[in-house]
Amino acid sequence: ARKRLWHLRARRVVLATGAHERPIVFGNNDLPGIVLAGAACTFANRYGVSLGRCGVAFVNNDAGFSAALETHVAARNLTHIVDVRGTPGAEQSRRATQAGIRLLSAHIVTHAEGRKRIRAVRLRSLTGDHAERIACDHLLVSGGLNPAVHLYSQAPGSLRYNESLACFVPD
Repeated sequence: ARKRLWHLRARRVVLATGAHERPIVFGNNDLPGIVLAGAACTFANRYGVSLGRCGVAFVNNDAGFSAALETHVAARNLTHIVDVRGTPGAEQSRRATQAGIRLLSAHIVTHAEGRKRIRAVRLRSLTGDHAERIACDHLLVSGGLNPAVHLYSQAPGSLRYNESLACFVPD
């Protein structure tokens, strides 16, 4: 019995590998104090760590918006949420307003200012009629989620690009 080799073949295999949060690229986006919204949410909820006193969130999706709100509930340190979308979800917008967070929809962060760490962000509206500078000591960023398809593609499985999700998914 010790010298047997058993080969098992599954009819189906479920790979639940999760997803990775995407950053959003802008000028000087590698300064200390700029973190992914999901990581900041974990720091605040799991470890009780606050990244600073006055923060800004820059998001383009519901998951990032929710992570920013969760972080604010735990740390009470967000002053603004900058959302690329013209109309974020009504419920999330209401929650942000109730929490005292200023919501700037249809805006983007164009540049982060600071030398050794972030000190401010420069914003511009997508219509180009409004520009603003906001002082902050940290910035939460969320550009959406990419499924973790690495294990599947090495299995070898083929991937295809999904336009609506803006990422590769299993074919």
